[in-house]
Amino acid sequence: MTSGLRCKITITCDKARLSNVETKRMIKDEEKYNFEDDENRKKVEAKEALLFKSYI
Repeated sequence: MTSGLRCKITITCDKARLSNVETKRMIKDEEKYNFEDDENRKKVEAKEALLFKSYI
């Protein structure tokens, strides 16, 4: 069972430590990994539901 916790991360360029290109790349990576996380979450939830039904 998952914890159900979600975090929101904001990427900003406050102190000019990251270039705009690096910031945009990080945002693009976040979107990609967010999609992958959602897909994995769906698989885990389906597996847990199947296991739950098999014990009843």
